[in-house]
Amino acid sequence: MKKILLLFILICTALLLLWPDFHPEKMVVNDHHWYYDLIIHGGYFFVAMFLVLLLRLKLNKYYQGIIFWVFSIVLELLQYFTYNRSVDVVDMGSNLVGILVAIVVFGWFVESRIPLAPPDKRIGINSGEK
Repeated sequence: MKKILLLFILICTALLLLWPDFHPEKMVVNDHHWYYDLIIHGGYFFVAMFLVLLLRLKLNKYYQGIIFWVFSIVLELLQYFTYNRSVDVVDMGSNLVGILVAIVVFGWFVESRIPLAPPDKRIGINSGEK
């Protein structure tokens, strides 16, 4: 199941980054500015990396981040061949920031055992269930 979910995340990422003339900032704010693009890239890669980390793959989270960033760079370079898309080094940097923030937040909330849900909503750990 983990492999299927990982494949789903990677396919969604590839589709969104390679979709011809896809600019979600135009849908959200009806305009195209570089800073909207940065927020969307960073935000997407934060969410995607966090989901990958939740899969608890055997690979170290830092290696996962490096691999995911290299994957994003390859997709960014492939945009050169996509209609009305362009290669942007700033997007690559924004992707990296989103990935790094996801790794830090994951380590802070999940690995340090700070609950993501209130104690009465958790199942298993410290809730009295066996």
